Amino acid sequence: MRLRALGVIALGLSALGMTRAPTKSRFRVDQTIEQVLDASAVGGKEEHQRFSVSTFLTVTLTDSTGGKVVQAVVDSMRADSAAPVPPAQLDSARGTRLQGFMAVGGRIGNVKPLRNTPLAPQLTDVLLQLYPALKIGAKVGDGWADTTETTNPASGGSMSVRRVTTYKATTSEPRDGANALKIEAAFTSSVTGTQETPSGPATVEGSGQGTGAYYVASDGHYLGGISNQVSKLTVSGTFAPKPLPISLTETFSVSELR
Repeated sequence: MRLRALGVIALGLSALGMTRAPTKSRFRVDQTIEQVLDASAVGGKEEHQRFSVSTFLTVTLTDSTGGKVVQAVVDSMRADSAAPVPPAQLDSARGTRLQGFMAVGGRIGNVKPLRNTPLAPQLTDVLLQLYPALKIGAKVGDGWADTTETTNPASGGSMSVRRVTTYKATTSEPRDGANALKIEAAFTSSVTGTQETPSGPATVEGSGQGTGAYYVASDGHYLGGISNQVSKLTVSGTFAPKPLPISLTETFSVSELR
């Protein structure tokens, strides 16, 4: 009831030409990626790679017509020793600013970095995934669905991802000192795109599925969550007589910093 009442109040203020002050939050995003490439078609063997990257960023939300303007600043990035990103590149991400728009319900789109850096595509993806699609006034037992389609640069090419997610508010429980609504999710995705590799241009396609759990305070404030996805992809190009299969396991965890 509290969320629904706040939504009505916000609508009333909007009609009077009034908006709330911008809200600022700090988040830590932990991403772990495990990839298995079967290179037997080119005389190789299975190649395993696993690495983790943490991104710290400050996000400011400002009321606007139809939603909120999103402004994010990367405070820092760090990775484990297995990550295929030189430390200098991680350092160069500090201070990167990104801008986007959050539609009513929490989905972020139209994300653009305000300066180009080697990690701009990865940072764009972090901001796109940061918030789930939340239903205003949701209560335990409510369910809804959301579909997203995004295309982003990727290593000299671009990747298009279509994701269909079903959400359900399942329970209310304490989190970070606040009473939070727990929202569980299940999703499927499809991927198509191209990118440059050391062996030449490549085409990537496939599908994935995953689950997530997200937490929202009684005033609608997002407290963080986690999602896990397993994807089965293929990569093809002149470097291989047939497509090479890739198994990709990803974890995306968001924690609010206070």
